[in-house]
Amino acid sequence: MKRILCVDDDAVTLMLLNKIFEGAGYSVESTTQPLNAQQFLEEKSFDIVVSDYFMPELNGDMLLKDARRKGITVPFVFLTANSDIQVATDLVKIGAEDYIVKPFNNEDVLYRVKKALDNVEQRRTLKKLQEENQLYERENQKLVNWRVMYGSKRIRQMEQMIHLLSRNINQTGGFMWVDILKDSMEPMGDGYVKLNSDIANMVLTAGQGQQKVFEYLNFIGTLENLEMTLEVYKPELFFQGITTYITNELVPLAKEYNRVLIADTMELSKKKNLKGDLS
Repeated sequence: MKRILCVDDDAVTLMLLNKIFEGAGYSVESTTQPLNAQQFLEEKSFDIVVSDYFMPELNGDMLLKDARRKGITVPFVFLTANSDIQVATDLVKIGAEDYIVKPFNNEDVLYRVKKALDNVEQRRTLKKLQEENQLYERENQKLVNWRVMYGSKRIRQMEQMIHLLSRNINQTGGFMWVDILKDSMEPMGDGYVKLNSDIANMVLTAGQGQQKVFEYLNFIGTLENLEMTLEVYKPELFFQGITTYITNELVPLAKEYNRVLIADTMELSKKKNLKGDLS
């Protein structure tokens, strides 16, 4: 069950949000005090935060910035009575997943929260695939062969990536940046439009993200055609290369992605005295 933290200084709005989310099967914790929300985020685990934007003591954007400074990565969806494009752009720039303009309806709130949760899960999947892509690049150095590993995952990953791509492109209402772009373009004549630079950068970033999805699809599709060649090495050179590779390449990579390496470089170095050739 997904856990939602609702923050709004208006008790009536908070009661309405509780009813909407609990009726949809979410577990909800709520507060009218943004300072209490700071403490909740430090002490408990939530899947998403739905917060009012303008609040006494601490605005929603400051609550988000404080969470990010503390390493809390939970997604935020904001409620705001201000439909100004610049406010929406500023929220996206500081890391908001989406925003909802008051007054809102139940269906819109549930749709946007679900979309935000789906987007977070998508990013986790893409990050996982990116990590595996880095391992694949090591295969090109002919030090580690990960082809068997990819062979078992290729079909599942392809289906998963196509599903993610289709869902994003065909999603009702589109991405947040699409809506902002439509509302912000000002015709200037002769086929030109005026566009805020912040919004242009946002669109560029979103487009680059979709480009990565296509690149990963192409990457997965080429795995079946990989061809490996064998090279002959003296045992001492082989183990020396493996030891160097683990120390200089795999150890930093494992540390970056918080993984554990099961390798003993001392044992590898002891095997340098083996005789014969390895291929």
